[in-house]
Amino acid sequence: MNINTSPSPKMAQRILAENFSGASETLIAPLAETIVRLGRMSAEDAARVEDARNKTQMPFGRTAVRMGLLSKADLQYALGVQLGFLHETNNPVIIPQLLAVANNPYSKTAEQFRSMRTHLLAGRDPKDLNLFAITDADERCGADFIAANLAASFTQLGKRVALVDARLRKPTLGKIFAADASEGVSNFVAGGASVENVVHPTLIKNLDLTPAGVSVADAQTILASQRFSSLLNALRNNYEIVIVLSPAFGESTDVEFVWAAAEKAIIVVRKDHSRVDTLRSIEKAARRSGGLIIGATFTN
Repeated sequence: MNINTSPSPKMAQRILAENFSGASETLIAPLAETIVRLGRMSAEDAARVEDARNKTQMPFGRTAVRMGLLSKADLQYALGVQLGFLHETNNPVIIPQLLAVANNPYSKTAEQFRSMRTHLLAGRDPKDLNLFAITDADERCGADFIAANLAASFTQLGKRVALVDARLRKPTLGKIFAADASEGVSNFVAGGASVENVVHPTLIKNLDLTPAGVSVADAQTILASQRFSSLLNALRNNYEIVIVLSPAFGESTDVEFVWAAAEKAIIVVRKDHSRVDTLRSIEKAARRSGGLIIGATFTN
């Protein structure tokens, strides 16, 4: 994705006001100051870029990249810090490409996640969204992509969010966030690890990840256990929103145990791929597990 470094002032003001609680009310804080503070560019080079920008009337970030003084990755990171939803660090940072709301916050994809977030919150008690699962209707519908970006979009409202990878057979969230995945769900349930040991910070402010953990032979026993439910309850008591990425429907019966523990679910349906009879089966399975389907979203 190519980041849009020059949104219209009206668009930038609207996005900031409506979607980024950690950002200043305007974009007047120069991007150059953020880039220099983060150690991505010297003050001398920033002055050179500013001189060139005044001649070309191009945005500072785009000018710096064209001059070879700033990488696109550092520009994306500095913009995320300026908007207030990425942690500051002087270490090299590459925002994962799949995190559209952080990688390209002005993109159509990021806007779609903010719209999805708004629809979920509209007319609903926030407590009803305290804990829910996200499930593929069948394999490769993109539930991991949806879960990661929806979680990140909620943090942009200042909410504390926990993301849990319950795909014990095929974990994905640790890779998406390039996070420490050595201890997670399986370590808590089967290994006796503490909640603190299986919750890991991510690059995104207010978003913590509990990965799947070490590989286990019997994922179903883990997900059906009282320890798994107690993990979700502990997270629910400490975060405003807990999102659980479940196994895909039809892949195994694991998903029903996740629904039972999470109580609510959003189904990810792939356009021209997911079958109507599969959706009917999902509805029956949700009722059987005691889970409530609170919504569905489509992917291409």
